[in-house]
Amino acid sequence: MEYDVSKKVISSPMAIVKVAGVAVGKMRNIRCTETMRRARVVGLGEAIPSELPLIEWSGSLTAGMFAIRTNAGIFNAIDRSGLDVQAFIHKLLFNEGISLEIYIKKPLPQHPNIPQGTPPKYYDLVTFATIGGVVIASEGFDLQDGQIGGRDGTFEYMTPILYGVG
Repeated sequence: MEYDVSKKVISSPMAIVKVAGVAVGKMRNIRCTETMRRARVVGLGEAIPSELPLIEWSGSLTAGMFAIRTNAGIFNAIDRSGLDVQAFIHKLLFNEGISLEIYIKKPLPQHPNIPQGTPPKYYDLVTFATIGGVVIASEGFDLQDGQIGGRDGTFEYMTPILYGVG
C-alpha cells in the first residue's frame, strides 16, 4: 500500500497579506497562538474545581518577511515613510487592523497517463485560514552584509481563526 503524503501534510507556500481586500505582499513565515484564559470555580471546602469557564480569549502571531521595500506587506498598515513622529503615533492610535489570508497548496488532478505516485507539478492555492483585525504590537528588522534583509513583527488579532480547509 502506497502512502499518499498529499492527504496528510499541510504545505503552506505563502501567507498573502491583504489590506482592504487588496493583496500587498507575502510572508516568509507566520506563527499564530491563541490563548484561552479560564477561571477556576471551586466551592467552599472543595479543592477540585467544579468548572473552568472561559473568561478571556486572545490571539497573537509573529511573522517575518523579506525586507524588499520599507512599506511592503503587513508592515504597509503602519507605513512610516514621509511621516513625522506625531503622524506616526496618530496612525498607530487609529489603526483598524488588517486581514491576513493564509493559503496552502492543493495538488491539481494529474493526467491519467502520468504514473501513480509521481509527485504533482501543479497546485491550486486554497484558503487555509483568514485572520481578521490584525494590529501590530512590535516590529524589527535585520540587515546583514551581502544578504537579503528581513522584517519581523509581533501582532495581536481580534477574531479567532476559523479554518477554511479540512
